[in-house]
Amino acid sequence: MGKLTADENFKGLPGDLTDCMAEVALKFGDQDDLQSYMAGKITLEQVKGLGKDDKAAEAEAEKCTNLGG
Repeated sequence: MGKLTADENFKGLPGDLTDCMAEVALKFGDQDDLQSYMAGKITLEQVKGLGKDDKAAEAEAEKCTNLGG
């Protein structure tokens, strides 16, 4: 999960939000794509299952943004 939480997409976000977003990526992202991402072969944006058209992942990510508020 360390590579996910260190991703530039999460830069500047509070730690709890970063951790939550990384968990969403691990839960909804295509496992083969996540392996490719971890190996540095693709970017996080290229991982299937995490785009704006992926409603389940988007709904879960929205819950992350409501942490603490």
